[in-house]
Amino acid sequence: DVECNGLIASKLASTGFALSPELTVVCNAPISYIAREPSMPLSANVSAAPIARKAEGDDPYAWLQERDTDAVLDYLKAENSYQEALTADQAGLRETLFEEIKGRILETDLSLPSPWGPYLYYTRTTAGDEYARHYRCRRPADDSNQVDDSSEELLLDPNVLANGGFFSLGAFSISPDHQRLAYSLDTSGEEIFTLYVKELANGKVSELAFDNCDGSMTWANDSLTLFFGELDDTHRPHKLYRYRLDGTAAQEVFHEPDGRFFLHCYRSSSERQLLLALGSKTTSEIWALDAEQPHLDFTCLAPRVEDHEYDVDHGQLNGAWTWFIRSNRDGINYALFTATDIGDVPTEAEWQNLIPHSDDVMLDGVSLNASAMTLSLRIGGLPVFEVHPEGLRAYRVELPDAAYSLYVQNSLEFPSDKIRLRYEALNRPAQVRQLELASGTQVVLKETPVLGPFDADAYVSQRLWATAPDGTQVPISLVMKREMLGKPVPLYLYGYGAYGGYNRYGNGYGSGVGMYNTVPIVRTYQIQVLVVRVDLFDAGTGQPVWSASAETANKGSQIDRTDAIREAVEKAMSAYPPS
Repeated sequence: DVECNGLIASKLASTGFALSPELTVVCNAPISYIAREPSMPLSANVSAAPIARKAEGDDPYAWLQERDTDAVLDYLKAENSYQEALTADQAGLRETLFEEIKGRILETDLSLPSPWGPYLYYTRTTAGDEYARHYRCRRPADDSNQVDDSSEELLLDPNVLANGGFFSLGAFSISPDHQRLAYSLDTSGEEIFTLYVKELANGKVSELAFDNCDGSMTWANDSLTLFFGELDDTHRPHKLYRYRLDGTAAQEVFHEPDGRFFLHCYRSSSERQLLLALGSKTTSEIWALDAEQPHLDFTCLAPRVEDHEYDVDHGQLNGAWTWFIRSNRDGINYALFTATDIGDVPTEAEWQNLIPHSDDVMLDGVSLNASAMTLSLRIGGLPVFEVHPEGLRAYRVELPDAAYSLYVQNSLEFPSDKIRLRYEALNRPAQVRQLELASGTQVVLKETPVLGPFDADAYVSQRLWATAPDGTQVPISLVMKREMLGKPVPLYLYGYGAYGGYNRYGNGYGSGVGMYNTVPIVRTYQIQVLVVRVDLFDAGTGQPVWSASAETANKGSQIDRTDAIREAVEKAMSAYPPS
């Protein structure tokens, strides 16, 4: 108390006031509560932040686009130095958190192999490497996922290609005959890709001499023709090219001049059609081409109409080749239309309604296999899967938790009677679940390993509803320790709802569990917090003239308690004198 009085007195003296001898400092009893991590103080003696110079002209900061000039590099170095100085006190904490997160990741692991044709395709991660290596092996006769080490082939090693520099893998596409690998690399960070084709029989790699590529590479069924996209000066994919590996010059297939629309080429589920999607924020247009005849022109299914969004796939319905069109033509929640494939691309007038629009259920997507159609629905904000097996009754996939993330990770080969789902809940790491389409039976094939102390069953996931002032029902996904149910506990609240999302990043919970996110959910602990309040009174009248309070963590010992009191008083007095 004497020391605290001295701290306050010195602060008052600097402004011409004296401390009355009657004043005392009272520290209340320690308050215990669950906390995440004590906040770190800012570094002292940090110089002012660097300010980018303003040049003459309409855009005073255009000079920053010249990223390789000395002026830009010097400015970026100054920014980095400022950031390092400002956060120097956090260096130890950053390293601690990094090592703790890293300690929960299984660095040496094998991905779940995907069967396709005569091979299993998979990746391996090895401790110490930055990137996973891509492999394949012969498909087992029993159709299991067991890797055959004796026939294993290394397809691509990004660690070698990166060579210690920046590296981003764009396309990784095996040709339909499994003889070639098409892949694209960005080694500058500018998201402009270089295209390559690797002959898997002899390992020969050829660089395709095209500029400003968006990284996409789509095979036709002849395994010789590739389609790739070109970027314009705004980094928008605006042109599609066709290129044959026999050396024929690349041919421009499509040009989209409207700056609102981006183009993308992909293969249909049936592997029989190539689809070219053109999309803006609110409007879309799809063109199709027979994958067996890549030399022909694409044909439009439905010309663009403002605010009409639709996507297209090709598969089978009741044994017949069929076009599937998901469209918002009838309402914002989308409906599903079909058109029998009679050899020509169907016009919009030929679309037949299969799944009508619903005011309560959102049709998010459709996954096609030869023997079943899987609808991705959104009901009350949650993803729900509805499977329509051929000749059997439709059913909805049952899941164990109240709040979760779910999507089709891999529909496998078109003839497959199984698909793979990626499932993740707030209280459990991501799982790959195999779903038998006819029966609905599920098997967990792989769960993201979490090293260290973590028990998913020790936590409970709930889905609650709150009513907004206007009556809107707002869904809340809540996770907590099972033992704390019904007790008052601190709450970390996170909300996100843009782009039709539901607190997700790539369909996963942004603050859920898994390799990285088990740390914040597990690493909570009880600490003591000392709260100090300082009240100043006019010595003549006894009226209060100023007050302040502050708190700081008390780690337990008497010395720690003394340090905590001293720190809290200094924090409180830092606000004096009042403005």
